[in-house]
Amino acid sequence: MGKADDEPKAPVTGTVRLRPNGVGLVLSGDLDLHSAPALLDLLPRLLGNCREQGVNRAEIDCAGLTLCDSSGLTAFIRAHQAAHAADISLILVGRPGQLTNLLDLAGLSQMFE
Repeated sequence: MGKADDEPKAPVTGTVRLRPNGVGLVLSGDLDLHSAPALLDLLPRLLGNCREQGVNRAEIDCAGLTLCDSSGLTAFIRAHQAAHAADISLILVGRPGQLTNLLDLAGLSQMFE
């Protein structure tokens, strides 16, 4: 039996869903160097659905994230920039403690509220 660090990690997965006050993306798994591009791959669909629905708010539900490293943080920043360019507010909801701490340390908490 290997150590916990030897166990394979669950890459991030996401589902775009329509919500009463906008469009949401539900994430689960690890958002790291290997999986951060998956978030950026889902972004055009998320922002496109916002435009189709005529809403200017998109939520990313992070409750299912088990890890977010600096690559995941960079993906969130790039997602925020793309949403801002499309005049859409990007909100991170259901932040696990580890993500909240990472955003606080980077001084980015308010960027996603």
